[in-house]
Amino acid sequence: TLPIDIQLKQFLPQLVLEDLYEVHHKIMIEVRDAVLISFDEAQLRQVLINLIRNALRHTAPEKPQIYVYAYQQDGYAFIDVVDFGEGITADKVHNLFHPFFTTQIDGTGLGLYLSRSFCEANQAKLSYIKLQDGTCFRVECPAIQIQ
Repeated sequence: TLPIDIQLKQFLPQLVLEDLYEVHHKIMIEVRDAVLISFDEAQLRQVLINLIRNALRHTAPEKPQIYVYAYQQDGYAFIDVVDFGEGITADKVHNLFHPFFTTQIDGTGLGLYLSRSFCEANQAKLSYIKLQDGTCFRVECPAIQIQ
C-alpha cells in the first residue's frame, strides 16, 4: 500500500460524487477543519464506501440523510459516518468486526472486517460508537500538521 497525503475537504465530496453518485443526495458531508491524513487512497475509498453504504442501509426510512463528519482534534483526524437507525444490539457489537459476521441476508460479513484491516494497515483505528439515535463508525488516524 502506498499512503499519500489526502485532504479530506476535497476527497470526501469527490468520493461521494465519483463512487456513490446515485445516493449522493442522501449523504451530508461536513468537514470542520482542513484535515490532512496519510492513507492508501484506494483503501480509504473502500473503507468509506463500505461504511456509508452500511449507514444508508441501516438508517431509519424517515431519516432521509446520513452524515459524514471530518474533523481534527489533538493531532488526530476523525471521520465519523453516522446513521439514524436502530443501532446495533448489544449481543452483536462484539462480533461486528469478525470475518463473515453479517445481519444481511445477502451480506458477506467481510465489509467491516476488511475496513478495519485496511485502517490498521494505514495506522488508523476503526471503531463503533453507540449513539442515542443511531450509530457512528469512526476512522481515527494521525493528522498531518499543515504548516
